[in-house]
Amino acid sequence: MSPGLTGADASAGPDAGGGDGSPSSDGGPFDDGGGGNDASDADGEGGSSGYPDPVVIVSGAGIAAPSGNAQQQHLVFVKPNDTYWFFTLSGTKDFAAFSSKDFKSWSSAHTLAMPVAHGSDGRNVGIAAMPNAAVVHAAIACFDGSGATHVHARATLPSDVIAFDAPRTVSSIGAPKTTVGGPATTILTAGGNIVVDALDLVSDGGTFNGAVWRFGSESGTSFSSQAPIQDEFYFPKSWINAQTLVPLTSGGLLWVAENAEAEPDPPNLAFGVYASGSWTGGAVFAVDATQNYNDWSVFRVSDTEMHAVRYAASVGFEHARFTGTTWQPGGTIPAMTPLVGGGLVLVGEGSTFSLYAIDVGAARTVKTVAWDGTKWASSWHDVTTKAAVRTFLGGMSTPGHKAVYWTQENSGALDVVGVSIP
Repeated sequence: MSPGLTGADASAGPDAGGGDGSPSSDGGPFDDGGGGNDASDADGEGGSSGYPDPVVIVSGAGIAAPSGNAQQQHLVFVKPNDTYWFFTLSGTKDFAAFSSKDFKSWSSAHTLAMPVAHGSDGRNVGIAAMPNAAVVHAAIACFDGSGATHVHARATLPSDVIAFDAPRTVSSIGAPKTTVGGPATTILTAGGNIVVDALDLVSDGGTFNGAVWRFGSESGTSFSSQAPIQDEFYFPKSWINAQTLVPLTSGGLLWVAENAEAEPDPPNLAFGVYASGSWTGGAVFAVDATQNYNDWSVFRVSDTEMHAVRYAASVGFEHARFTGTTWQPGGTIPAMTPLVGGGLVLVGEGSTFSLYAIDVGAARTVKTVAWDGTKWASSWHDVTTKAAVRTFLGGMSTPGHKAVYWTQENSGALDVVGVSIP
């Protein structure tokens, strides 16, 4: 068990940066580009990589890092209406949604005003879609300059339109020492459809926490109004800036985060498993190695087979496999030098998946290498073929629908650009 990890359960009632995620000068609302965005809007790809042309999902984002952290979900495919939805923050106070039927033509759908200013950074929102239901949930960290507020949002998507519930204020603190909260959310479909947020915004006199908030049940048509139960179970030296939640078929939960034992670059990842009302956990990798908070990813095959990958300059890529109780060394990933802070994502289906990263070279090429269920391929392959200033890579793994996306500079502004994976 790593320092500061505990099984405490209580009732409720980072300095980090990187990449080119600076906001554009106007800070205004998003422009959906008029719909119909194609590769010429993105970076003029010709498709020679074997991947579809990149498309512009959001044009002219007026916030920092609109594609968010690599560990967060911003893009979902909602099966009942066969629609892709992308969520991020907009302006100074809005939560924004964009939709597409074919991943080629995107349009702005709707915005929801937060109860306070959110700080205009896409790394402060994480999304989860309920399988086989037209419902999404969002955990949002709002930094208004004087304090920080945890807001939870819910939306129903009965067709191509979206309807937001009123946002719920979950917690708030004064004078935070970060403006990157890296929140995550998920739905425990095997645990009564309980909705869970992960976000280190706890009113406890300034102690840093690994904290999750367990809400009531989501039926697909209604969401319980009960107050969330707060679990504090990990107490690092600083703020947690990136984390993810993985639901288990047992009804439990796996939490993984940068361990926040040093700023701005942590030495490891921490994990916690929630089962039968208590938490256990420790470190993901056997040996500490300084890494960027955003350069890691987790992929679930089953409750007893999870995969984590990170990049640390002193050791290169590392792969670990989770057995359900402990992390063991994984396979050897071929060498490649990624953009520090650009993010790593694991995207796939079943027991096979691929690792995606942005190459540090001037072209900022998105590259990929595959895991076939037993070993890594011997070389990386290009996903993009034209140079562009890319950072903050993200990904989506939904059966039959996979994609990667990123933040990309465009004449001084920031777009979100993505590729549908065959």
